[in-house]
Amino acid sequence: MSEIEYENFIDELRAARKWDDVKRHQRQYMKNVKQGKTFKSKFRTKEDQIAYAETVKADHSISKRGRDHSAWKHIQAALNASPTYPEAIALATLIQLNRGRFPKTANTFIEIRDNITANVKKNISKLMNQSQDVEEDENDSDDDNTNPEAYSVQNDGWHIVEKLRMETVQNHLVNLSPYQVVIISVALALGCDALQHNPAENSHAESERLLLLLWDVLQYSKQSNSPFSVLQTIPKFDTGIVFTVLMELPQYFILHAPLSVAIDTYRIFLITAGPFPQNPFPIACYITLLQRFASLLIYVVHPSVYYSIYTPHDLDSIQIPQTALEEAILLLRILQEHIDEISSIRIKLDICKLAFEAYTAAGLFRECVTYLEKMVQLLGHSAFLWYLIATAHYRSEKYVLCLQALENCVTDIDQYGESEENTKFMDRSIPLLFSARVCLAHLNRVDDCMHFAALVLKDCKKEAIVSQAMELTGVSYLFQARSIPFFSKRSEYLNTGLRYLQWIRNPNPYVRYNIALILAEQGDFEKAMEQLLQIEEQNPYFAEAWPLRLILTYQLQGD
Repeated sequence: MSEIEYENFIDELRAARKWDDVKRHQRQYMKNVKQGKTFKSKFRTKEDQIAYAETVKADHSISKRGRDHSAWKHIQAALNASPTYPEAIALATLIQLNRGRFPKTANTFIEIRDNITANVKKNISKLMNQSQDVEEDENDSDDDNTNPEAYSVQNDGWHIVEKLRMETVQNHLVNLSPYQVVIISVALALGCDALQHNPAENSHAESERLLLLLWDVLQYSKQSNSPFSVLQTIPKFDTGIVFTVLMELPQYFILHAPLSVAIDTYRIFLITAGPFPQNPFPIACYITLLQRFASLLIYVVHPSVYYSIYTPHDLDSIQIPQTALEEAILLLRILQEHIDEISSIRIKLDICKLAFEAYTAAGLFRECVTYLEKMVQLLGHSAFLWYLIATAHYRSEKYVLCLQALENCVTDIDQYGESEENTKFMDRSIPLLFSARVCLAHLNRVDDCMHFAALVLKDCKKEAIVSQAMELTGVSYLFQARSIPFFSKRSEYLNTGLRYLQWIRNPNPYVRYNIALILAEQGDFEKAMEQLLQIEEQNPYFAEAWPLRLILTYQLQGD
């Protein structure tokens, strides 16, 4: 003990929950302070030493015996000696906001008194030697069996945590033991969480201040590369609230700091702290952080210049991602390993959507399909995932595979129904319309296109989707008309296709262009030109119509 500060020795006993030893050494510590004895201490002033001793006594009273009033008495004494002593404020916050972690108040005064009386009768000399212990026990018992007025520190309620400020805490940071860091960190997290759920004015700003102070305390007190290592030094102390609150720190940095700060913070949380289960974050928080960081890399960092390559200490043992997309894909692979621990279907599908965006943006279409197909196996079925697989095949120009995936999508919806949780995010008309477009534009399967479009027109009531189905049907009739070798039979197909296109409300330039094509096929050049003029009013730069306009202009001028 002579080689370390007396306070650190006592805090080691507190961390080990050896409360009887804590009580004995706290008394000796207080005696040394009051008598002015010299001992190795980390505090420079007598006031801080008294505040520390009173706080230790308060911790003993509430943690060992569950005695609230005795704890408040010593906390008040600590704050009287040093009004900004952070551990006393933190312990008061714990009692206010986390009373459940302490044992229940034990009103055993009668038993204690009877035992003391019996001991006095049996051994008067032993009682004299332990008179100081007995006197303190009796005082503590008297506190518990009376109803004194509350101390002023109690009147502050849990808002006492707002007295923890960087300008006062930083003076004590160098002297904080791991046990004290844990107490202060949990208190700050509890206060931050309470303020987040408090609609009072300015509570949001105060919550953010406590969040930053919490992070500063952990950063300053870290014992290794990870700032969370200090929280793991007290295994019996529940620090889950700290990690729950810290989840919002990267989001705060995204809004109030350079983007690189948010990226570095995510990396500290997910990489420096280690993978799960070594990672200290609870699994739900860990998964949420992975998902948020992947989303940030894909949608924000990837198209920007803010990405910086992560440089670990051991460069020989791992392969380092070189781009934001590579790092996002790595995170998504980790998420896939923990997919069974996610209960929400919506979150699982959101992760798959992130994977689709990352792989396709990187041009890794085959890898994208492999990832999504594995997710389908893990989920059992998913119309939404089949639709993403079809889209990946479409972008890689594998149209037959795209159509097969769309058929699986429709089958999944038909089998499980749109009301089932895993399929309710998909409208049956969407894959049918996609199938019709693929058949017409890339596979030259006009009859199949008309079949899929007819299914959409039969079941769907949404005007936008119905309009697209009518457009595809009208164009299909135009293609069929052109493929008929006998001119006399073309008129019926052209008229039918024209009717479908003219039924569309508020036609876009492509619809008008197809109407103009049919009218030109029928020889009605003036009406075809009217459609092209309306296209020019809608979009003067619609280049697809320019060749047809030249032909119609030549025909009309020739007439």
